[in-house]
Amino acid sequence: MKKIIAIIVILAAAGAGYYMYAGNKAAEAEAIAMAAAQAEVAAAAEAAAIAEAEAAENAAAEAAAQALAEAEAAAKAAAEAAEQVAADALKAAEEAAAKVAADLAAEVEAAAQAAADAATESVSDAIESVVEGLVETAPSN
Repeated sequence: MKKIIAIIVILAAAGAGYYMYAGNKAAEAEAIAMAAAQAEVAAAAEAAAIAEAEAAENAAAEAAAQALAEAEAAAKAAAEAAEQVAADALKAAEEAAAKVAADLAAEVEAAAQAAADAATESVSDAIESVVEGLVETAPSN
């Protein structure tokens, strides 16, 4: 009977040991599964972070391209405006020079006319003086 009890105790101990071994193996398997799940979550988070960084990089590149296009358009508009201002200034300078030249020509013409009038008057005075001199020196009959 002692042998039967000893066998039962041995079998019970073996069963308990196997139960503990199986529990440990289940815990290990659960820990491995948990680690694998955590690795998958970390990989997914890393992939999401990479995708987000790429999206941010693309958005920054698009914003830079847009800013460059706007700057080029602004520079072109400024160049066109400067060209128009220069053309307007040249036209105004040409008009002012033409007016000054016309005014100067009118002044020269007036001075020439005054000189011609003075010369004509001087010639008339000289002729009149000569005629008077001839009349005074002419013999009277």
